[in-house]
Amino acid sequence: MRCLGPPRPQSTILPSPHGGLSCRQLARTRESSSKLSIPTQSPFGSRVSEAATRGKAASALRRQRLRRARMAVGVLVTLALAGTAAYGLTRVPARALTRALVVEGRRVAAACGALAGIAPTAAEGVAPRPTRRSSVIAWQPSHQADTGVDWEEYVICGDIVDRTIALLPEFTHVKAWETGMGLFGSNGYRPQPKNAAAFDSEIAKANAARATVFISVHNDGGAPSGILGMCMPSDGRSRALAERLKAALLSATGLPDRGIREERLYSLEPERNKAGTRLLLEIGDNKADRAFLLEDANRQAIAEALADSLRESDLP
Repeated sequence: MRCLGPPRPQSTILPSPHGGLSCRQLARTRESSSKLSIPTQSPFGSRVSEAATRGKAASALRRQRLRRARMAVGVLVTLALAGTAAYGLTRVPARALTRALVVEGRRVAAACGALAGIAPTAAEGVAPRPTRRSSVIAWQPSHQADTGVDWEEYVICGDIVDRTIALLPEFTHVKAWETGMGLFGSNGYRPQPKNAAAFDSEIAKANAARATVFISVHNDGGAPSGILGMCMPSDGRSRALAERLKAALLSATGLPDRGIREERLYSLEPERNKAGTRLLLEIGDNKADRAFLLEDANRQAIAEALADSLRESDLP
């Protein structure tokens, strides 16, 4: 007789808290649910967004008011300068007056922007930094004070050259000017040059700087009013640049055109001057154009015309 043990208690099946899912199914469910992203929102999100919107609107309004202020100031400056010209209180040529308006407008715009803490943009007239160019320009202002009564030609021409150099930072410049060897001289062979030692000193400075362009700046004495360009005979390259600069000066000053003269000049002879392009400009006459040349604004207009023409030329 087999002895039977006590009856085994029946296992009680408890209801699964996971709805009867197996362990594997439960793991898959948890894995898939962990990949779901539940968006959260900061209780301060709406306030931050509203503040940012208000800030952008205020900035836009401030810029709009600044533009209107600039326009108003520009109109006032324009009316003031135009009124001055209309009543004959200035002798500034029309092109010089236009340049003055542009420069003044940019200055006012920059000042307004600085006060408002806003940097001006290129569209508002701020020119980008000029690209450096390889040409070396030698400037030879007149060193003469003997070309007219009470006329210091070297002062007028030196001032024009200084103003032009300041407007052309993209080029390398050398001021080939000798005023310590006598304020007199003559470049022409009529019959012979005078004060050649001073010219030699100036040419040596240009050659030492390896100048590629040589521009001599003078005022004529006892000649008709106007602009005259000069170069050596049969020097086509120098004549072309002389024509270009003369045209720019005629447009800026309104002075008459005296043409281009090819003539042997001591400072321009290739035997001593190694620049590839060499020319001389007679800008006005110390009698016929004396009042014009004595005006600062007119000399500035001359400098700007020279600078613009050289900048827009094909010089490297």
